[in-house]
This record gives sequence, C-alpha cells and structure tokens, in this order.
Amino acid sequence: MGSDFETWDALTGAMYMGAGTIWEHIWLWLSVIMCVVALWMGNSHESDAYERMEDNK
Repeated sequence: MGSDFETWDALTGAMYMGAGTIWEHIWLWLSVIMCVVALWMGNSHESDAYERMEDNK
C-alpha cells in the first residue's frame, strides 16, 4: 500500500494526525453529544408512541 516500513515494529507514536491536539477533545465531546441526542430523540419517539397506544384503547 505504499508504506515505507516492513514490519509494525518500526512504528512508534501516533497513528493519526490529530493525536495530542485539541481535536481529540472535540471529537470526544461531539460523539458524546451525538449519543445524548440519539437517546433523547429515541425516548421522545417512544413516549409519543406509547401515549398514542394508550389513547387508542
């Protein structure tokens, strides 16, 4: 694949460009926010569906 090393033993340090920078924190908090939003939206949808089911009884 165009790598200039023969074995993994030659690799040291970070495997991506953002290591050790503020981007680690940005991506972490972005993923946390996305998980919380997904949970909130799922809960909202399920609550609405439950209320519609209860109203149709």
